[in-house]
Amino acid sequence: MDFIYVTCQHGHRLKANPSLSGKTLPCPACNLSVSVPVPQERLSHDPLSDTGVMRILGEQPPLPPPPQPLGSRLRPCPRCQTQVRNELTVCSACQCYIGHTPDYMRQLR
Repeated sequence: MDFIYVTCQHGHRLKANPSLSGKTLPCPACNLSVSVPVPQERLSHDPLSDTGVMRILGEQPPLPPPPQPLGSRLRPCPRCQTQVRNELTVCSACQCYIGHTPDYMRQLR
């Protein structure tokens, strides 16, 4: 069995069982807290749970609102009344220039 060797702040060299990796224990000689590191090969094989990810990320701002349904992103062409996407400036049916929807009009929808 391979042991993990740790040195406390006072220089005492300690031998720890691999099952203690990731834990903080008192040094038997001076009673100071000593953290037993996790071996690198164990870090790469341990899957990270959803809870672990949330602990790493911490508090996050709320998610942005969901995108609007496709029907609310359409507007009628003033010439042929074909439904055209808001971001288009030319009607795909009659090739009429319709420009961008002004911001105050978007708020009314």
